[in-house]
Amino acid sequence: MANASGSRGAGLLGGTEGSDCLEFSGLGIASSISLPAAVAVWGVWAIASGVPQLLTVIRNRGAGGQIAQVLSGGISVLAGGGFLYRGLLGRAMMAGVAGYATLGAVFFLVSAIVLSAKLRKVSV
Repeated sequence: MANASGSRGAGLLGGTEGSDCLEFSGLGIASSISLPAAVAVWGVWAIASGVPQLLTVIRNRGAGGQIAQVLSGGISVLAGGGFLYRGLLGRAMMAGVAGYATLGAVFFLVSAIVLSAKLRKVSV
């Protein structure tokens, strides 16, 4: 599967197919322990997905249309740090995770639309 930046092997949650299996396993185990544990694991995942996203944007900066990906990667790192911190303190809330996931989906959609339009122009 390819993501909007043209990288191959993107899994359901943005990592590789193998890392998605680990993410789901970690979230499942943490969810059985407590909500703060699950949010802390989500925070680790957000950081781990945001950093490579930012690195990919830097690598592909000449392609243009990367603003949404820069914002998405940056927000992932910052929000992930917040989720991890709140989860470790035991003050986690699912509302923040839902908002983060929704915002990430919007950024991904915008980036996909912009990059698709650019690819159409190049191929014409």
